[in-house]
Amino acid sequence: GLGSASIVTEDGFSVGALVAVNCFGSVKLPNSDAFWAAPFERDQEFGNIPYPQTFSFDPEDWGQAKANPGARANTTIACIATNAALTPSQTQRLADMAVAGMARAIRPVFAPFDGDVVFALSTAKKPLDAPEPMQLARLGELAASTLARAIARGVYEAGRENLTA
Repeated sequence: GLGSASIVTEDGFSVGALVAVNCFGSVKLPNSDAFWAAPFERDQEFGNIPYPQTFSFDPEDWGQAKANPGARANTTIACIATNAALTPSQTQRLADMAVAGMARAIRPVFAPFDGDVVFALSTAKKPLDAPEPMQLARLGELAASTLARAIARGVYEAGRENLTA
């Protein structure tokens, strides 16, 4: 599926994620319709499917992961965009931190069958207004959570389209 999500902070920083999801790993908890990314959901954007009341799983149970992945047939590719004025190295750090969003939403991720990658860009419209390391850490965490949401939204919307097609 193709998913997007965004957030705008109270002080005007924007972080958006656009992702194409065709992962090897599962985006849902084993034996459940709940998304791994459920804790990050906003405004029922991917169905507001609750975690099971009693939730435990076998660490070896990958749920709906593909049983027979084909070579070069799986990838999740994402782009993170922000209006924060970031240098190229800060933008790279933003992408590095956003990768955590994939781990929050897909299990397993970055498998040998995947071509998973995250790119980042900055429009440089809003100067950083706090000490750089703290502001960058803040934006990176927002990017990771937003990417997790975008992944779940992409899969959720693709499933809805298949039901109505």
